[in-house]
Amino acid sequence: MLVNRPTADELADVRAEIRTLKAREQELRDMVLHDPGKCRGVTHEVVIKRQNRRVFLRDKLPSHIIQNPEFWEEREAKYVTLRKREAMMADVRPAMGRAIRPGDPVELHEAQAAFFGATNDDAVIEAFGNETHIAAGRF
Repeated sequence: MLVNRPTADELADVRAEIRTLKAREQELRDMVLHDPGKCRGVTHEVVIKRQNRRVFLRDKLPSHIIQNPEFWEEREAKYVTLRKREAMMADVRPAMGRAIRPGDPVELHEAQAAFFGATNDDAVIEAFGNETHIAAGRF
């Protein structure tokens, strides 16, 4: 976790990591189900259980019941979604006119400066591993 990482960006990173982990979990699950010999490790053992459950077959109901508003209620749900802010980052240009490198000052538009809490005097490019970010002032 980076100290100055905006919450939305960190949430996007966490969700990407979860997707990667879930994909790997599915691969490992498939391996175990197809080869029970892989069920035993040094510190853990996989236990495969079968469980029955009842399933409601909604499509078997007559349409006059499904369409009757008496059997329905409206509920509100909150969903937290993310979208890329391409327009915000696309306008960030290095002041020198060459490829962006860590430590380069950048020219920020007014909205970008407000978002990053910076002025053009203290905004620089900062690198974290393979990622490049804008760093501004307060560290």
